[in-house]
Amino acid sequence: MPTIKQLPPVTQVNPGDELPISQGAFTGSVTVATLLASTQPALLLAPGVLLGRVSPGAGGPESVGVGAGLAVANGQVAATGADHAGFPASAALLAGDEVVLNSAGAPRRLPATALRGLFSAGAGVAISAGGTVAALPIADASPLPVTARGSFTARLLADRAADQVNARNFGAVLDGGTDDSAAIAAAQAAAGLLPVVLPSGAASIATKPDKMLGRFTGEGQLQTGDGKRRGRMFARRGAEPFSYGLQDDISSAFSGDLSTVQLAIEHRIDGAATLTQPATGYAFHPENSAISVYYQNRSGFNALTGDQGGRTGCAAVSGHVTQEGQGDAMMLSITGTVFGTKAGSTHFLANPAVLIMDGSLYAFADGTYQEVDEFGHNDAGFDVAVSSTVRNFYRTNNTGAKGAWWLGTRYQSEGSKPVDAAFQVVGAWNTVLDTCRASLGLNGTALALAAGQRVYLNATNADPFANPAQTQPGTEWLDFDTASNSARVMAGGIAALSVGRVAGADSGVQVLPGPGVTGPGMAPVGPLADIPLRLSGKGRGAVLAPAPAVGDSSAAVATTAWVGAATSGARLLAALTATLPLLPTTRPTPVPGQPQLWINGDAICVA
Repeated sequence: MPTIKQLPPVTQVNPGDELPISQGAFTGSVTVATLLASTQPALLLAPGVLLGRVSPGAGGPESVGVGAGLAVANGQVAATGADHAGFPASAALLAGDEVVLNSAGAPRRLPATALRGLFSAGAGVAISAGGTVAALPIADASPLPVTARGSFTARLLADRAADQVNARNFGAVLDGGTDDSAAIAAAQAAAGLLPVVLPSGAASIATKPDKMLGRFTGEGQLQTGDGKRRGRMFARRGAEPFSYGLQDDISSAFSGDLSTVQLAIEHRIDGAATLTQPATGYAFHPENSAISVYYQNRSGFNALTGDQGGRTGCAAVSGHVTQEGQGDAMMLSITGTVFGTKAGSTHFLANPAVLIMDGSLYAFADGTYQEVDEFGHNDAGFDVAVSSTVRNFYRTNNTGAKGAWWLGTRYQSEGSKPVDAAFQVVGAWNTVLDTCRASLGLNGTALALAAGQRVYLNATNADPFANPAQTQPGTEWLDFDTASNSARVMAGGIAALSVGRVAGADSGVQVLPGPGVTGPGMAPVGPLADIPLRLSGKGRGAVLAPAPAVGDSSAAVATTAWVGAATSGARLLAALTATLPLLPTTRPTPVPGQPQLWINGDAICVA
C-alpha cells in the first residue's frame, strides 16, 4: 500500500471528493462537503477590531469597533483617557459626588467626602469638616526661613525685616498728629550707620531740625518740632566724620564715613570699545552716564509780548545753599583728573581731556532765547564783596609741546553769520577792564588788535534791551593802517593824528615831557632823532614831520615843542629864532595847497 507522500498531488478539490477518516477502530470515508459543513470558516479582520454581534437575532460574528478613550494593544483592551477632555466640567466637588478608582486591579467607587482622609493639616494650617483649608494665625513668624525667588539661601524673616530700619517697626504711626518721637529715637538707635526708612506719611517729633542726627529716607517725611515737614531725604551731621576717603583714587574715595551722605555713587567705564569708536564726528551716549535726566516742559506762561513780565520758570535740578557758618558753602564741588595721551598724537587736541561741563543748546523756532547760565548778585542792603567768576591757573610748565596753550576764556563763532558781540557790559561800572595787577609776559600785551581792527570812542546804543546788533560805532576810532604803516586817531572818519615810522628804520614821533618842564612835548625818536621837526599844512589839518634843514625856504616853523635830543633841540631853537620875526600877526590870505602860519599873541597858528 503506497504512503501519502507516494500519492500523486491533486490540484483541485470538489465537494464530492472523499477522504479517509478514522472514527475509533472503524475506518471509513467522508466527502469534502460533509467535512467542511461542521467547521468555522476563516475570518479576516483589520488590526484593533473586535469580534462580536451587533445585529439582532442569532448569526455569525461581526466586527465591533473600539470607542474613544479605549485602545486594543497586545491582545488587551485598555482605557487611554483621551476622551476626558470632552467630559463636562464640574464647578465644585460636592459631598455626594463619587470618584471611580482602581483598587488592587478592581474598579471601585469612592465618595468625595472620603478624599479628605488623604490629607493632614501641616504647621499653621487647618482643614475644616467641610474640607476648607485655612491658615492659622501665627504668633511669631520671625523664626520662619524664607528663600527669595531666584535665590538659593534661606533666611529668617526676622533677618530679612532687619535689612531696613523701618520706623513703623518701632511703633511710629506717621499720621502727622501722633507724637512719634520715642519710636523715631528707637529707630535711630537701632539704625547705626543705616538710614531710617519712613513709609508713606508724616512722623511727628518734638526735636527741631538743627538737633536731629542721622539720615532718613523713604516716601514719608519727618515733621519736626518747628511744625515743618522735612525733605523725604533728610540728613544732618553734627560731628566730624570719623574717617575720610582718599578723593584722588576711586578705589578709596568711599572709604570714609558716609553715614549722612544721601547719594554715594561709584560709576566705572572699562573696555576700549565700550564708548564706541567713531571714525569721525563726536559720540556721546547718556547710557554711559552715572546720572541721566531727560527733562521736558510743556507748560509755562509769559504775560507780556515784548518783555519778560509775568514769566514762569522751571528746572530739572533745583537747589538752594544757605551759609550760616564759616568758610565756604558750595552748591557743587567738582574735581577732574586726566591721565595718559594718545599714542602717536601730534597735537594736544588728539589727547584725552577732562571737562567740568559740556553741552549744546538748539533752537527749533524763530525768536527763542538761549542762555548758558545767569546768576544774580544781590547785597540786600549789606556791604558785601562779589566776584562773579574766578578762574585760578597754576601753570608751572609752558613748554608748549604739541601746541599746548593756556587760555582764560575763549569764544568761538563757527556759524555762517557773525555773532553780534562776544562781550557786553550793561549798567553802572567803575572799570570795565582792569589789568593793572597783571604781570604780562611776552611783549606786555594787555590788548592785542590786528591791523584794521578798531577801538571806537563814541559808539552809542539806544536799544532798551541793549541789543548789541543796535550798537552804532560812530566815526571816531583808533586803528593801525597798513597802507601808511601808522597808528591813527580818526575823527569824523579822517585821520586827526597819524603816528608812523620811516620805512626801514626804527624811527617815529614820541610824545613826552620836555626837559625841566611839566607839560608835554614832541620829539623824533630812533636813528633820525637829530632831525628837527616841521609843521606843514595839509588842507584842514597839519602833519608833523622831519624838516630837511634849518633855513630851508620850503620849511615851515616847528611848534614850540620841547625836544629831548640836544642837537635836534638846538636846530629847532635856531629855526624858531630865525623865522618868528618873519611871521605876520594876522592870518594871511589863503593860497590853495600852501600852509598858512601867523602869530596870534603867544601862539603860532597853522592852517
